[in-house]
Amino acid sequence: MYTFRFEWNESHGVGNDILDDQHKQLIGIMNDYYFSMIQGKGDIKAKTYLEQLLAFAASHFAYEEEYLAGKGYPDLKNHKEEHDSFICSIKDFLRVASTPTISLPIDMLKFIKKWEQQHMLLTDKKYAEFISHRF
Repeated sequence: MYTFRFEWNESHGVGNDILDDQHKQLIGIMNDYYFSMIQGKGDIKAKTYLEQLLAFAASHFAYEEEYLAGKGYPDLKNHKEEHDSFICSIKDFLRVASTPTISLPIDMLKFIKKWEQQHMLLTDKKYAEFISHRF
């Protein structure tokens, strides 16, 4: 059975305690919303959740990008574009959340789960590998 629940494990680690802690916090925010949905409160909490996710993601992305710039990460431009795309998508969901629809919570979680899997598990791993071989 497919689940929207997010789980942290050591394979998510990028070799930086601060970034790993921030990734754990992002997963925690995502899971808080998932559990709200299970309790039937997804529509009610969507806007608050998205605002919280947007604020934390923006702060995390800024820190991560600064860290990567300091390490001379060669794919930073593409990495930042993924971050910017995520922020734009969350802002779009936030606009929709102002006029709730039945499908918003599920559509939103599908998007975030897919992004988490692709970005944290693939894109972030690229910089972790680069840094571990370089430093």
